[in-house]
Amino acid sequence: MDALALLAAGPRPLGIVLVTHHLEEIPPGFGHALVLAGGRVVAAGPIDRVLVDATLSAAYGIPLRVESRDGRWSARRA
Repeated sequence: MDALALLAAGPRPLGIVLVTHHLEEIPPGFGHALVLAGGRVVAAGPIDRVLVDATLSAAYGIPLRVESRDGRWSARRA
């Protein structure tokens, strides 16, 4: 994950696709997110607009609270 964070924060950021079910794995510097559920797009766009309580609660089917600190994301049951 550290290597991905370095690539994302570099002077010429690369297009990187990361597939994960764990927000904690998203390195700082990533600017966009795509949330899928049941093979369908729930939300896509700037990461701070996509990784929000309502979107992830709908995608996972449980109430979640999403937080971002120092460029790191996390989610827990609300």
